[in-house]
Amino acid sequence: MIYLRSREGKLYARFFIDGKEVSKSLKLDDTKQNRTFAKKQIFPELDRKIYSGEYRRVAKTLAYYSAKYLTLKESAKSYPDIARRVEAINKVFGTKRIDTITKLSIKEWLNSFKIKNISKKNYLVALKGIFGVAYDDEAIEKNIINDISIGTYESVQAEPFSEDEVRLILEASEGEFKNYLGIAFNTGMRTGEILGLMLSDIDATTISVKRAVSRNSKEPTTPKTQKSIRKIPILEACIPYLQDQIERAIQKKSLYLFSSETTGSHYSDASALKTKWKKVMVCSKVHYRKLYNTRHTFATAMLRSGQVSVLTVAKMLGHSNSKMVLTTYGGFIASEELKIDRSIKLYGTNHGTVEKMV
Repeated sequence: MIYLRSREGKLYARFFIDGKEVSKSLKLDDTKQNRTFAKKQIFPELDRKIYSGEYRRVAKTLAYYSAKYLTLKESAKSYPDIARRVEAINKVFGTKRIDTITKLSIKEWLNSFKIKNISKKNYLVALKGIFGVAYDDEAIEKNIINDISIGTYESVQAEPFSEDEVRLILEASEGEFKNYLGIAFNTGMRTGEILGLMLSDIDATTISVKRAVSRNSKEPTTPKTQKSIRKIPILEACIPYLQDQIERAIQKKSLYLFSSETTGSHYSDASALKTKWKKVMVCSKVHYRKLYNTRHTFATAMLRSGQVSVLTVAKMLGHSNSKMVLTTYGGFIASEELKIDRSIKLYGTNHGTVEKMV
């Protein structure tokens, strides 16, 4: 016997196989017309499958559905990253039947990672895709990943360099790497974005950020997000480093601003820079921080200057709004908050008179 049931406005068929209750989504809205349609058109065929033994579907393992998910993602630019995440997911859940995996087990696994929330979110996207394939295969009644959420923003451990430290670092560097650092400190661009720059991306006043180098891609790809495709104004302090590097690129007949000194081709990742960075940090005697802090240094310096708005800084960094900037760098500019011109007239001429405060 097959029964109709309604859940969250959708129709389900309820029946029993070997004494076990089965609930199958009909993927129909709960309306009078759909109820009539289900009973007349769907139930007879479903009834036949039940009694013939044809409907004895057993959910397969997560690894089975993750393989199908990867097949669907083969053409994605970020496929290497997706495959890496799926591999990590399979190590924990791969051998388990997908209908036995609980939300709690997934939450506990994600919480065990000592990584940023945005990285956890990427794992969650992969899980959602895998469970989505299982749902389409009718192996599960619901994609439980839809009920799991992770915050988009979080506090990033920024360790910007001081003005004196920037000077010491640049003095301790030389050649193309000095140009790289000069550009990084004065644009706030990500490492991969600088290495992905072509000469055609640079004009007299702006740098167009159109692509980035990724360790998992043979060729530079579009930046981290579509919103990261942007134009950055060239500060005067950045011009000498850009000009010198452009001349070097022209001499090497390279289309890219930075290219390998040995092969002449574009950099495939930042590994070569990291070695040079460690040497510069030792020579400069500056407390060691990761190379990525050039970006944090630019952001805090721009905010402290008081010459640009928070939203402008966010746009230069490739963020769609100021929330990430305030969350990450708010603590570094707190001392600047009350340094304002108190004579500012918000509404034209100040009206009325006020006795002088003693």
